[in-house]
Amino acid sequence: MGRHSTFPATYDSALTLRLSTLVKPGYLNYSSYTGSVYWTNAHGNRIASIGFTLHRPDMGRLAELQLEYRASGQERKYTIQLQAQPSNLGQGLVWYFVCPATGKRCRKLYNIGPDSYFLHRTAYSGVFYDSQICSKYYRSLDSTLGAYFKVDKAYMELYSKGFTKYYAGKPTKRYRRIKKLLDQAEQINPIPVEEILYPGKKRI
Repeated sequence: MGRHSTFPATYDSALTLRLSTLVKPGYLNYSSYTGSVYWTNAHGNRIASIGFTLHRPDMGRLAELQLEYRASGQERKYTIQLQAQPSNLGQGLVWYFVCPATGKRCRKLYNIGPDSYFLHRTAYSGVFYDSQICSKYYRSLDSTLGAYFKVDKAYMELYSKGFTKYYAGKPTKRYRRIKKLLDQAEQINPIPVEEILYPGKKRI
């Protein structure tokens, strides 16, 4: 598994394993399933990948996820427990990882640092979100112009394979978030953005 280093470490730049990656394709509908997960950069180039095997022998509310990959020249092979609870909507099950380090349930696991294991965010110390370490100026800039810079990523997410816009006839939370961002981006005049990015540049 390839890695890209960042400093300081942030959750936003870490490799993130999401349960939706396993649930939406229907891998948990099988008693056993073997596959792979990979990550790409903004240009679509693959930067990391892992192999996995899911075991759900009795098709109940417990399952095991076995991960296998290489990190820093070392083999990594370990098991993460999965648990499910009935959905509050009364439709199906909601699955959770059980962090092998903290025992906490979560929907995301992060891979940070030299040990290179996928763990709950509280298993790490000295790690921040991007919004926590950027300056006051850039936080202000993001609140006003941030949507302009996030449009491409938003469209990629919107048209990604398996994206769900509606559930039970209502817009999903994820779709509402993206639509709000795109609506904000449409209200931004690109000329002030160019003046910030390229001060002193003459416009024709």
